[in-house]
Amino acid sequence: MNLDLKVALQEGIKADRVMGDKLKSMLTSGPRHITKGLQEWNYKDGLFLYKGLVYVPNNENLKHKVTQLFHNQIMGHPGQWKTIELIT
Repeated sequence: MNLDLKVALQEGIKADRVMGDKLKSMLTSGPRHITKGLQEWNYKDGLFLYKGLVYVPNNENLKHKVTQLFHNQIMGHPGQWKTIELIT
């Protein structure tokens, strides 16, 4: 993963009180009856992963960075729907 994007995602997660603080607390030290329902989530290197995919906080700047990275650097210009498919 692009280091600048990783840092931006980590900062976005820290700024997102609901996902950043609460989910991290539940995943790392929550009671078993709660964490059992969150088995598909992981917290690793300051990022949340859902089924192995990086969670992007609800932040327009971060969404733009992810889209821009896939569109401009990784895939070239595959078209609108292919770009969305690849990001998802």
